[in-house]
Amino acid sequence: MRKLVIPVFLVVMLVATSALAAPIVYSNTRPQPVGSSAETSLQTILDTITGSPGSINAYSDQKNAGYWGLQNPAPGVIAPLLRFQFAGNSNEFGLWSGKDTNGPINTRAIFLGSATPTDFALVQWLTSSSGVIFGGSGVAAGAFSGIPINGFGFYISGQGGTFFSIDQLNGGYAQMLAYQQAASNTWILAFEDLPRAGADGDFNDKVVSVESIVPVPEPGTMFLLGSGLVGLAGWGRKKFRK
Repeated sequence: MRKLVIPVFLVVMLVATSALAAPIVYSNTRPQPVGSSAETSLQTILDTITGSPGSINAYSDQKNAGYWGLQNPAPGVIAPLLRFQFAGNSNEFGLWSGKDTNGPINTRAIFLGSATPTDFALVQWLTSSSGVIFGGSGVAAGAFSGIPINGFGFYISGQGGTFFSIDQLNGGYAQMLAYQQAASNTWILAFEDLPRAGADGDFNDKVVSVESIVPVPEPGTMFLLGSGLVGLAGWGRKKFRK
């Protein structure tokens, strides 16, 4: 009888422990509604970025990607551009990486809340998960680690909270919409800087264009892309907080 009790106990403990794990799913459910506000609409911003009105539809062209890696294994410059910033000088923008919602979630700021629309930054990977960020005023220059070259997302952080490019880390709410420009690996990322439960959902608080990144598959099939560079620059507008 005692031999039966012990195996059952071990199985129950194993199941309970496994149930605590919550692996991050590196994709989102799209499309999501885009709200309106008194500021410039996301559709207008997309038209401005592409220079071709209507080539990207703010609703129907949303992609489910939320986690990326560098496109090329060889070192090279990628030029993400901070296109619009309607949330004033309070939102930090950067990279994150992680495998489980229970943590750890590694983050590394690129633009500080004080960044201005013309600030430029360069992110260079020197190993598979570490490197250096270069830039002037408003840039969190210096070494970084814990951000794999083949697996990272983006986040913003400010008075409204910290929000990630994967809905699963935002309580299931979409705080970022991703768009891919035609025939390219250039992505446009549009963030909402307030919790969706009480926000207008206009997704125009920080809009960033990022070149030469590709969505990554699930963890089991991820591959190492090698070393490379990411460049960032910015320009935009400000508004009073909603």
